[in-house]
Order: sequence, then C-alpha cells, then structure tokens
Amino acid sequence: MRVLRSIRSRLWVLVIATIIPFTVLIGAGIWIRWWSDQATAITQAISEARLLAAQIDDHIGNLENLLTGLREAVSTNPLDTAANDALLRKVKSELPDFYSHIAIFSLDGTNIGTSSDTSGGRPNARTHAYFEQILAGQKLAIGDVMFGKTVGRWLLSVARPINDASGRLRAVIAVGTLLDHFQDALRIKALPEGTIVTLVNQKGIVIARSVDGARWIGRDASSWQHLAKHFA
Repeated sequence: MRVLRSIRSRLWVLVIATIIPFTVLIGAGIWIRWWSDQATAITQAISEARLLAAQIDDHIGNLENLLTGLREAVSTNPLDTAANDALLRKVKSELPDFYSHIAIFSLDGTNIGTSSDTSGGRPNARTHAYFEQILAGQKLAIGDVMFGKTVGRWLLSVARPINDASGRLRAVIAVGTLLDHFQDALRIKALPEGTIVTLVNQKGIVIARSVDGARWIGRDASSWQHLAKHFA
C-alpha cells in the first residue's frame, strides 16, 4: 500500500509539474496576444485620429477661405445692411447645407448683414467668444460650441476681422458650420468593434461623438483623466 501511495504521489507531482508550465505558457500567450492587439489598436487609432484632424483642418481652412473672400465684397457701413443681407443670402444659397449662417458685425456687436431670417430680430455678437477674440487682435477665431435656436441644431462659428485700407479693424465677419457635419467624419469603419471616437475642442467641449452624438455634443469633457493629460 505504501508503494502504491508513493507511486500515486509521484504521479500527482508529475501531473502538476506538467500542468503548471502549460498553464504559464497559455497565460503568457494570451497576454502577448492581448498586448499585440492593444498595440495594433492604439497605432490604428492614432492613424485615424491624424486623418480626422487633417479633415477638420481642411474644413476650417475652407471656412477661412470663404471669409477671406467675402470680407473684400461686403460693406462695413451700417447703411449698407440691406445690401449685405442680399449678398450673404445669395452666397449662402450656393453653399453646402452644413453652412448654417454668415453674418457681419460692427465693433459694438450690432449685426450689419446676415444670411439668416431677421423676422425675429438681428443677432448681437457682443457675448460671443469669437467676437471678443477678434477684437483682441486674433486673425482667425473659433467660437464656442452653441445651440443655434434659429436652426435648432448645434453649431460652431469661425470669424475673421474686416480691416480698412490702413489696417484698422472695422467689423467682424463670421460663418457657422453645423456640427452634424463632423458626425459623418467619425464613422470610421477600420477601428475595432466597440470603439467610440469623441472629438473635443480646445476647451474640452464635445464637438462630435461617434456614438449618441446628439446627446453628447456640448458636454464638458475637460475633467476626463486622459484628456486632462493631453491638455496639460
């Protein structure tokens, strides 16, 4: 009996000694596979992020070019408001649907030209961030994310100064772009299943999100740990 028990004990030791290395190998294989998949996903995400950033740069560049051309064609004289309205509405009618509005403001924030319907009154830009940025001397200003009551959708405004021949600031011209446009850019098929892409501005406000975008636009994400690190 003692011999039999000794043999059984040795067999168990042999089995355990065989199982442990095998288990370690499986665990190591799983870890290596997970690490490889994670590294691939990160590389892919960075690549897609750069592509998305380039698309956004192109879009902002198109807005800037539009404003550059228009500021040479409009008037900064409040007496020409009606003529400005007519010009801006004509231009707006020829632009893609994601352009929400074009507007001109005098230095006190009074609207002196708009492509929008003015039956409910004219907007005043005095409280808008992009307007204050232009008054402070910026050549190109990107405003805060805001909900456009007229269009009933989230939008972002880009503005440029209108200077006279001597270089003095005379007015501010702005164009709004609907944030729905960025939602299309976030429909990236190459990323792993379950990936969520969130686009935020320099203040950490959500501009677009690949999942439930309508519910997320306008939220403050600046406190998210990984975003705070990038902002820092």
